[in-house]
Amino acid sequence: MARPQSSEYDAKKQRILAIAAHSFATIGFHKASIGDIAKKCEISKSLIYHYYPSKEEMLYHAMLDHVKELEACANAVLVQKLEPEQTIRQIIKEYLNIYERTVDCHHLMVNEIGSLPDGKRQEVVGIQNKVVHAFADLAQQLSPVDLDHYQAKSVVSMLMLGMINWTYIWFKSDGDLTADKLASLIYDLLLNGLKGLNDQTFV
Repeated sequence: MARPQSSEYDAKKQRILAIAAHSFATIGFHKASIGDIAKKCEISKSLIYHYYPSKEEMLYHAMLDHVKELEACANAVLVQKLEPEQTIRQIIKEYLNIYERTVDCHHLMVNEIGSLPDGKRQEVVGIQNKVVHAFADLAQQLSPVDLDHYQAKSVVSMLMLGMINWTYIWFKSDGDLTADKLASLIYDLLLNGLKGLNDQTFV
């Protein structure tokens, strides 16, 4: 009969994952070792394997949890059936808050996605693409021109996400610009840019 998991099992597992993600983000996935992660967690190397069978599994779950949270966040806003302008404003605000809290995982998505095995990488990218498609649909609703006609729907979506995705590199929430103010700035740039599109843009 299998031994029941400790009530602290999930909390310990998440702590290990957070420390592993930070190690991968700061020194690189291939340089980080299970031994170093165990030392930072103040547990034995053998106990690490009780929670994760390999370093690759840690990387996979760090990325998977991150993209699932982004997808769930977008879906939670979309289900409210707000006006497109309100929807995109709210998603931007929520995403900036998520990125600030999960900067290590976001760093891994940008820099270590290629370190995942093919199947796991495809799973993570597949969820990530759902977020891209959600932004593409919002972009189409806000654009005065038919983006599909110019095969620009995905391009515009990636440009929109690009403005948000790289904030983790330079944005400091304790500076003069708060996360809410940054969200408003990004929103205004995106909305005014989209509404300024016309057929001549694609000539």
